[in-house]
Amino acid sequence: MKTDLNTIIIKNAEHFLNNKTAPGHNGPYNDPETYVRTHAHLSILFFKAFKITKNNKYKKEAIRQINFLLLKEARPYNSTFHYRNKKGKDKCNGLIGQAWSIEALMIAYENTKDIKYKKKTLKEMVALFEQDLIKKAMKKHRGNKTHAAKELGISRVGLNNKIQRYEMV
Repeated sequence: MKTDLNTIIIKNAEHFLNNKTAPGHNGPYNDPETYVRTHAHLSILFFKAFKITKNNKYKKEAIRQINFLLLKEARPYNSTFHYRNKKGKDKCNGLIGQAWSIEALMIAYENTKDIKYKKKTLKEMVALFEQDLIKKAMKKHRGNKTHAAKELGISRVGLNNKIQRYEMV
């Protein structure tokens, strides 16, 4: 028996409405993750279920899920979303981790037109991501711009330009 995608979406939405979830793990590395990715993915699932059924219970749950991404807990450093707590790894899970949250916020805005979900453009989010990476590299290398630039894969001049552009002096 073949099941269509809409049926799968609705069945999963019903399942997650009635069951608690736990944070998952990063794919190939199996790093434990925070609830941020779970909330981002579930908000997308519930918005899709709402779009299919027009049942407000899905929209209400999607909004509950997405609102987690607006909490300080999801972005404790006021920059990138906090995805993992693995020693020796970044907390943002690279660019793809950030993309999950940005995608969820864009879908939330499309479905609600509530401006609070459209706080940042992609350009603004990339800038925040760059600033976070620069701060971490500079801290790791105790302010040594040559070493930080090398780690970031950019020239020292390029690093200085970004520091000035973002007013990180």
